[in-house]
Amino acid sequence: MKVFVQALLIFSCMVSFTAVADSDSVQFDSEPYSTEQAAIRGQQRALFEKAEYAAKRGRMLEYQRLLQQLDDYPLTPYLELIRLQRVGYLANEDRVVAFLEQYQGSPLDWQLRGRWLDYLAKKDEGERFLRDFRQPGSTEHQCLYLTYQHQQGIDAATFNTAVKNLWLHGESLPSECDPVFALWREQQQLTPALVWQRIQLAAEGGSHSLIPYLQGLLPEPQRYLADRYYEVRRDPSQVSHLQRYPGQFPEQEAEIITYALRRLIWRDPDLALETFKQAARKVAFSYEQRQRIYDAFAVALSVEEHPQALVWQQRIPPENLSERVLQWRLAELLRQQDYAGLLQLIGRLPSTVQQGNIWRYWRARALEQEGDPLAAQGLFMDLADERHYYGFLAAAWLKQPVSLAQDPIQVAPTVLRKIVNMPAAQRAYEFLQLERPVAARREWQYLLSQLSVSEQQAAAIVANQWGWHDQAIFGLAQAGYYDAVKIRFPLAYYDDLRRGAEQGC
Repeated sequence: MKVFVQALLIFSCMVSFTAVADSDSVQFDSEPYSTEQAAIRGQQRALFEKAEYAAKRGRMLEYQRLLQQLDDYPLTPYLELIRLQRVGYLANEDRVVAFLEQYQGSPLDWQLRGRWLDYLAKKDEGERFLRDFRQPGSTEHQCLYLTYQHQQGIDAATFNTAVKNLWLHGESLPSECDPVFALWREQQQLTPALVWQRIQLAAEGGSHSLIPYLQGLLPEPQRYLADRYYEVRRDPSQVSHLQRYPGQFPEQEAEIITYALRRLIWRDPDLALETFKQAARKVAFSYEQRQRIYDAFAVALSVEEHPQALVWQQRIPPENLSERVLQWRLAELLRQQDYAGLLQLIGRLPSTVQQGNIWRYWRARALEQEGDPLAAQGLFMDLADERHYYGFLAAAWLKQPVSLAQDPIQVAPTVLRKIVNMPAAQRAYEFLQLERPVAARREWQYLLSQLSVSEQQAAAIVANQWGWHDQAIFGLAQAGYYDAVKIRFPLAYYDDLRRGAEQGC
């Protein structure tokens, strides 16, 4: 929270503080209930927590008595969820299925559906499992679903594609997947190329302990490749033993060495540089592999202020420069005050990159330094109209007020009331009052998934007026609306910000 406040303090020193505070916003009564209803809801919250406690402990008489008093309380479905989680047997199938249909897709859904599917699988109720499974489901349930589909005669192509998608995963998969993989292999669908792909996934970000198992699925001549991947995943310096790469499978060997070098450069730059020098003589790296190596070397050496950093930055063609290498290239040119070189670099960048705010700003600065103030001023003036960090810098350079480019959301109060009255919104509100933020966020995200873009914008207003500022900000981002400045930069700590702005500017 301190970081958030400090960031806003810096922002407040750069812009007119009152410009944000005084911006317009839609005003409406965001409380879901009338004064009388609010008092009843307060009582129901206390009853809900007691009923929840009783349900979890099987105290049914007390639970039923409390349930009758809750009437239309928004969170009563969660009490039914607890009960069905405890008694979700075939004898109560109708209640379970009705509940799943009513709350399909909501946070209530898989909390029951997962247990119900586990129960059906344990009883080997394949037809019921197929009826009640919904995508995406857990990996275990996906594999069980495919098993039952295969028993029902699923199309072979569809089955094979689904199993392949499950296979290409860098982590160990649950035992429920073993039967479908066995069927898949019987149909000779598991190729060495697919085994190799999964080894790559396991080595480069997955579980490297999976590699020895996968090694046994490779043809004998290729198994040494798994050894090489395994050892460089554990210790990238092992790549320096280039004699271990006989060139029997050059494409795969080049991929392993590329991966290892990109890790080694961060641990031992000099060893990585020397190893690449030797490897370049014997390994046929592809163009793409070389670019990945150059990118990693350029960044790592720049971070370490290595004397060869600039050499590796310059090895990358301008059209292939990643954003992180561009940042370091910019920093180096500015450190050297090489504005002519900066203009040359910007001129060689793709046009879409050149139009980015950062490059327009630094082009203006470079033009001014190189004796073209009129061209620089034109760029500064264009940038100063934008609500962006470099727009603020351009405005400061021109000594004029920054532009916040505010455009408050225009929403009718009836639309806002519609949002507030939706069951998911009311459940989210109640969880907020009960100080259960995780459950509240689940319900709110489900609500947003059911709304149009314009309704998502309205929901951001509701969340903001509930004081739920993070969800208001996230909601506007999800809806792609960035001009409601007051909501995106809430003054939740107004007094602290004003004091800091007055003392620190």
